[in-house]
Amino acid sequence: MNELSEEMEMRTRMVIKSFVLFVVMILLNSCVSNAKRSVLTEMWGMIVDENNQPADNVLVGCKNEKDTWHYVMTDEKGMFVFKNVVFGKYDFTAEKECYLRLEENEVLFSDRGKMICFQMERIDSVLNRVENSVLCKDYELAKNLLSNLVLKKQHHLSLVEEYRKIIKKVEEKISYEQSEL
Repeated sequence: MNELSEEMEMRTRMVIKSFVLFVVMILLNSCVSNAKRSVLTEMWGMIVDENNQPADNVLVGCKNEKDTWHYVMTDEKGMFVFKNVVFGKYDFTAEKECYLRLEENEVLFSDRGKMICFQMERIDSVLNRVENSVLCKDYELAKNLLSNLVLKKQHHLSLVEEYRKIIKKVEEKISYEQSEL
């Protein structure tokens, strides 16, 4: 009976040691996770255009979880870097004349080894798509593309002048189709 008691005592000690080791591992992992979140690091990113070419001189804004905005400019390679940031979720904006404004919300930054990449589209590229949509009689797509320009508040774009160009193209297309009849 004494042997059985000793064996039970050894098993109990083994279970207790395993439990303590498990608790220590959880606590250490928790500390590492919290330390990782509070470490100041650099967040690298890149902005490219619709042809995947670097977009230089883009004003990039980054809002942290405390609702504080920070701004940097992209270099000639489309690269930007925010210094002294912690891991977490960020909101981004990017603006450059003649480009659609970029807005990305809740981008997770959790690995400083990974680069954050965004693609911006030139307004003239969007207007070419609008023009092609009108010429192909896909008026719904043209309307949606133009609405997107207005929704993104492209103040530097003279929409009136661009609408006139598009209307002229539509009139030319209608005149051409009527002359074929």
